[in-house]
Amino acid sequence: MNEGASSADQHGLRAAEGWLELGLPGECLRELARLSPGARDAVDSLNLLWQAHAACRDWPAALEVGRALAEAHPADCSGWIQRSFALHELGRTTEAMDALAPAVDMFPEHPLVRYNMACYACRLGDLEAARAWLRGVARLKGVAYVQGLAAGDADLGALRGEIMAWGKG
Repeated sequence: MNEGASSADQHGLRAAEGWLELGLPGECLRELARLSPGARDAVDSLNLLWQAHAACRDWPAALEVGRALAEAHPADCSGWIQRSFALHELGRTTEAMDALAPAVDMFPEHPLVRYNMACYACRLGDLEAARAWLRGVARLKGVAYVQGLAAGDADLGALRGEIMAWGKG
């Protein structure tokens, strides 16, 4: 939240974070609704709002927040990632990939952009593209990082054994 935010808004944002950390996304949403309109549109607030909707598995609402974040704060990669993730969760994986594609060049050092592209490619059956995206993530963060993310990710199920074997041969 920006430095000019009121103390009430700063307190409200901290309270919303606390509710989410406690596993109470509904309380988080109620707290965020109390913020002033300007504070509600800040990157931190929108990120928290998206996380609360995601925790509730309310993907249509998460999609709208992700869209708002990507449009209002295009230099912040979280909106790009969150919008695409919500699309994917809504079964619109091709659209998710298309929406995230511009972020690859905009955020060349952000591994989650490439990682999510790999997940979407894998889900769409393009295993070669998924491998290429994952190699890009490994170049940025290392093989162990990719393996850590992939270990429990259902989207990479078709490649999990292969990924886990990287570096062991």
